[in-house]
Amino acid sequence: MRAVARTAFRGVSMLAALSAVSLTVLYANPFSITIRSGPGVTFVASSECRVPLRSSAFTAADFAAAQAGAPAAVVTPYPGWISSLPADPQAQWIAVDANRADRSALFAQRFDLPCRPMEDSVELKFYWAVDDFLGDPASGQYAGPNISGVYINGVPLNISGPGYNFQSTATVSVPSSILNPGANYLYVYMRDAGCDVAGVIYSATLRGVCPDCRFDNEQPWNKCLPSTPSDVIDCAPPTPWNMLVAQSADDFVATYTGLVNTVEWWGTLSHPSQRTRPFQIAIYQQDANCRPPYGLPLYRVCVRAQARPVGYDCNGKRVWHFRAYLPAPYFNQVAGQKYWLMITEIDSQSIRPGQTDFEWSGHAACQSCAGDGFYCNCRAIKFTFDGSQVYVNPIQGCQGEITDLAWALRWRTHIKLLTGNNPPHAARVRIRLPNSGPVLEEQAISGDADLDGEAWATLATSLPEGEYELEVLIDGSLPMTFPITLDGSEVEIDLSSRVLGDLNGDGSVDDADLLTVLFNFGAGG
Repeated sequence: MRAVARTAFRGVSMLAALSAVSLTVLYANPFSITIRSGPGVTFVASSECRVPLRSSAFTAADFAAAQAGAPAAVVTPYPGWISSLPADPQAQWIAVDANRADRSALFAQRFDLPCRPMEDSVELKFYWAVDDFLGDPASGQYAGPNISGVYINGVPLNISGPGYNFQSTATVSVPSSILNPGANYLYVYMRDAGCDVAGVIYSATLRGVCPDCRFDNEQPWNKCLPSTPSDVIDCAPPTPWNMLVAQSADDFVATYTGLVNTVEWWGTLSHPSQRTRPFQIAIYQQDANCRPPYGLPLYRVCVRAQARPVGYDCNGKRVWHFRAYLPAPYFNQVAGQKYWLMITEIDSQSIRPGQTDFEWSGHAACQSCAGDGFYCNCRAIKFTFDGSQVYVNPIQGCQGEITDLAWALRWRTHIKLLTGNNPPHAARVRIRLPNSGPVLEEQAISGDADLDGEAWATLATSLPEGEYELEVLIDGSLPMTFPITLDGSEVEIDLSSRVLGDLNGDGSVDDADLLTVLFNFGAGG
């Protein structure tokens, strides 16, 4: 096990003011809620046994039907079913009726959040037992189109599997952009396969961190809003003659004085392969007319980004969350100063030169610091050019409403996790003070298929410069702890020598883990 610091960001100082804000966010606003099966769950069910609920992927209408459906019945365990979940004895078995009728069903349960959490801060730990399957099997005689057994606000999570006489567990990260302050819905899909009885018991714990309104320049995507074209033909300053269809820009007020080395944004693509193509990022100082001066920007760079899908917008387009790590020298902003941000695809390097392959997604305009912590100033705008005249128009939503664009500017130290040929499915990472000190930050992460070589995933932290410990927790493996130095440099952590076998998560591989295997040996759906 080793930790190697590269020099990509070496020598860049983090300001004390930002450091203090970062610690305030991490300590002050964590949340944890548990959603469990029992009263208050509704459902929509199949009309016969042994068949999938739907012959095609679930749609918004299916989730709405589950919300508006009949109440689920709380039932006693059928002979052979696990009596309760060891992780949450308060969870109860539920079914479509008191007789545990053999039907496939999509259950819906409302839960409320205090905020829209910070990106990369949300983890869902899900415990369950089910007769017969959580989600449709991917293959075999019972195969179906909806492999995921758990959804949040209609977005599938990678949780599925059979088993009614033992507790199953899965831990996944949840994109914060699919979550809402206030009402949200958890959906659990129970698939019947036996024409006998059917039921499910579950407990879901959702943990995350609420943002502090003084932190980061941040306007995350709102799923109710559409996307708008934004492009340059070549990696060069945006001008009318370096435009394919339009160039879009949004303003912001800098929330701290200091460097920006990470830019995030949300957008739609013509095809998933476009996510690996480069983008141009330009930042302007605002002029007296609440516009970016259409000339040379203060800062401009062409970069490639990491990207992952996070949901669908009001036009049914898949939305991707992009994150680009900027090369030095970085953009240096001044707190309280007004700027404009322009993010564009580079058409000459896109998958379909001459056609739009990227559109920038929207953010609900002008929310206050007392709400989600976002700052507003001027309307987001779109430049177009007819060959002789430049037109400037506000960007509008699906219903004609004025919208902003979805983006974030941050300072981060980037940590890359290497796993060699044995990548895990997901992990939980904690950063603490040395000598097993208090945990300052915790993140749930999953693998990124777009990374090169042995890199499995990356995470970013805004903790101040200094010495820390990084603890990595992977289900079924012993915890690993590494000393790390955060100084703006990229840090690499090698996880390839992790020790497997810690099935109960108590920090050791012993007889208790062996008993878990023996007790469940031969178990199936």
